[in-house]
Amino acid sequence: MDNVTDHKTALELLIVEHFNQARDRIDSVCVEHFFSLRAVTRRHWTYRKDIPQDIAAVPRAGWSLVKKSVGKASREVRQPSGKERALADIVTRELLQLDGLSEKLNTYLEIEVSEAGLTVDQLSRFLDKDNARLVEGWLQ
Repeated sequence: MDNVTDHKTALELLIVEHFNQARDRIDSVCVEHFFSLRAVTRRHWTYRKDIPQDIAAVPRAGWSLVKKSVGKASREVRQPSGKERALADIVTRELLQLDGLSEKLNTYLEIEVSEAGLTVDQLSRFLDKDNARLVEGWLQ
């Protein structure tokens, strides 16, 4: 059981360390993308087609708040605007660097799998839903 706990601790440490590094990047990302008038203006100009949608969203947002306060909130699903997608991209790529986290986790798992004498293909067959009990037994 200690081996499972060690793996869990190691993975948690990788994740915590990664997000601590993301916290350290907050100031530089904000200065570059959100506090810079040039960057904000460029983003607004690039996605200027979103302006009518943005203007139309103001009354809708107000009406949604009123409905929520009365208790009749409805779940409207809408596609994010280009500007919203650009902001999400900045957060996921530059601030959180989720691809880097995925790479760190995959590297750790590949090393551990190879040390266990398995190939990644063998492990992926183990990870099928039907084999959950087998994997749990192997981990213990």
